[in-house]
Amino acid sequence: MDPIEDLKAWLAGLGSDELEHLLNFRPDVLRGTPVADLDDLADRLVHPYSAMGALVNLPTPSREVLEALVAMGAGARLERAVELLEPSGNDAATHRAVVESWLTALTRIALLWPGADHLRVNPGLLQVITSPLWLGRPAGVIVTDIGAKVLQKSIRAWGVEIPSRKADVVAVVEQLLADPARVRRLIGEAPEAVIGWLSDRATATAARIERSPAMWGAFGGEDDEDPYAFDRQRYAAEREATVWLLEHGLAFSPMTSAVYGYSPYTVDAEIPAEVMLALMPPTFRAPFSAQPPALPTAPVALEQVESSASAAVTQYLAAAMATLEAISRRPLALLKSGGVGVRELTRVAKEAGVYATDVRVTVELGYRLRLLDVNDDERLGGAPQFEAWRRREPAERAADLLQRWFALEYAPSLDRDEEGRSRPALAPLGYANRTPTPVLVAGVLTDLDDGVGVVSPDDVFALLAWTSAMGHREPAEADAVWAEAERLGVVAHGRLTDAGRALFDEDRPALVETLRGMVPAVQASVLFGSDLTIVVPGSPAAGMVDLLDALAVREGHGVASTWRVSARSVRGALDAGHDVGDLLEDLRALSERDLPQALEYLLRDVGRKYGHLRVQAGAAVVLCDDEALIAEVEATRGLRKLGLRRVAPTVLVATASASASAEDVLAALRGAGFLPLALGAEGEPLVRLARVPDGGADEGAGPSPEEDLAAEDYPSGYTEQLLRGSAQESAADAAQRLL
Repeated sequence: MDPIEDLKAWLAGLGSDELEHLLNFRPDVLRGTPVADLDDLADRLVHPYSAMGALVNLPTPSREVLEALVAMGAGARLERAVELLEPSGNDAATHRAVVESWLTALTRIALLWPGADHLRVNPGLLQVITSPLWLGRPAGVIVTDIGAKVLQKSIRAWGVEIPSRKADVVAVVEQLLADPARVRRLIGEAPEAVIGWLSDRATATAARIERSPAMWGAFGGEDDEDPYAFDRQRYAAEREATVWLLEHGLAFSPMTSAVYGYSPYTVDAEIPAEVMLALMPPTFRAPFSAQPPALPTAPVALEQVESSASAAVTQYLAAAMATLEAISRRPLALLKSGGVGVRELTRVAKEAGVYATDVRVTVELGYRLRLLDVNDDERLGGAPQFEAWRRREPAERAADLLQRWFALEYAPSLDRDEEGRSRPALAPLGYANRTPTPVLVAGVLTDLDDGVGVVSPDDVFALLAWTSAMGHREPAEADAVWAEAERLGVVAHGRLTDAGRALFDEDRPALVETLRGMVPAVQASVLFGSDLTIVVPGSPAAGMVDLLDALAVREGHGVASTWRVSARSVRGALDAGHDVGDLLEDLRALSERDLPQALEYLLRDVGRKYGHLRVQAGAAVVLCDDEALIAEVEATRGLRKLGLRRVAPTVLVATASASASAEDVLAALRGAGFLPLALGAEGEPLVRLARVPDGGADEGAGPSPEEDLAAEDYPSGYTEQLLRGSAQESAADAAQRLL
């Protein structure tokens, strides 16, 4: 009977609870138009995309069982599966019970169902598991592309009655090759050289299976041998064996002609998986990881876990805020190919005094939280709502960042793609079918006993890979995910923190409350050092950050943020349009104590020198009340390119070019070490304060966290695309309607 007909008959015998269980595990079959009847449901269940979507979510034992059954072809039965699969240390009775339990689980989700005389593997899997156990394609798949007359000619040597219909011929081929004993008897009649070649190939295949995970054979792979190497003796042996196998129906070639038969010069023939399986050494057993890998743990103090997590998330939040504020003041240039390049990320890291990894992660999270946006100049800068968001309490901001990171399907800190090339931030992903890795990691750690943590993250990812193919991550990506989890305070000392548990439970109120105890509250006062340092213990207020960033250079982030004032940083503040008197007044308002004498003296000294030269827009005119200073400017060699000419005792005019602008002259004078003041067309001082863009929102307003976390601006994997599909009825309702 056709496998689809067997599936329909099996579906018809299900109860409502069994059908509901099936639909809950295979929700993709309910997408789109409602399922019309059980025939329609059967067609959807065997679609390759649906079958693959179910396969990748299965634990390793299920996938290994399916791979072995595909290799058996029409000989797939419980007894053969028990005999073929590795017992893994279990006694015979236990091993049989374990294998039977996995077969039952696969049957309940329609990746397997009973046939008339053997177990039927979902036909959709045959397009996914293309080379089970590295043995090649099953006979039923190979002969599909071969004509009936060719097949009839191929199996004449078997001495059986040959049907006339193609479907019946295919059934005969599948049934006969599924009998290992019959295959070995046929091969026993081959010349000794052919038997030797087949034996060597079977031994090499068995060794390859032993050193490679079973599922990699399912998705294809490359041989260890050089495909371009040529060995004349080996080629002759392979050709002789292939010709004999083609003549005796133990290999098939789509190039075979019903008129001219096989070509004696071709080795383009496939040996079915059933034939290779029959030739495996007697001791061969297929991989079967019935038990999950161990997860070694070690004692850890819970107080130490939370202390380390608090320090980590505090430092990251400070770095993230410095990064977002720097980008808002000076937007990032975008690459023509998409994303933000390494050069721009490094620039921001240097300006903000943070790690480049933190910049990369923050850019990804900030964009997805809609705190960053592309402006009219096609640069990535602060979004209108960023100013309101940065004024929310630190715990709320940290919760937004952690929740957005927790939902990612990749490691944003990973700076290399799958081919080892540099990966821009916000670059389109080159892979699909991903699931949120942080969620998977948290799912493993949430089951740990109190007072212990995992010894190595490698053990966590090994367990994830066993649990589901979706949990597999390349070593570089796995390391990046774990490092991010520690950096954000989600994991510490191999254990899930209280913040990580709240994330896993999707409990935002608990997350915010936990973070309030981890992240310092907003501080509106500072500590001034006599060495021209300014220290803010805790989270600095937004207005304080604007002032200190304008006047000083950041040197540290975390539990305490540090700025250092220098003559150069003061000059930068004055260049931006600040006034020394206003700066001193604003600084005094930040502390109840008097300003250090050194700090006040530095500001007044730079302010006293600043502005003697004045550059007015229009004709690029340099004005100065000090004739000696104007003479010094005129004589400075580095300024000769401006063509400065004195038209009055205290006035210079740039004559080098008719297009010389005031900005050019200002830049040249400042580069030569002078302290010029920019004037407007009417002679008034120009004020160009570099402030974070204000979206005009209220002080306490900001984007809704729930709304933000629901918005995803970049393509996601297959799973999330399914969740975005059209509305569907519940599995329970569909089960009741179909029955």
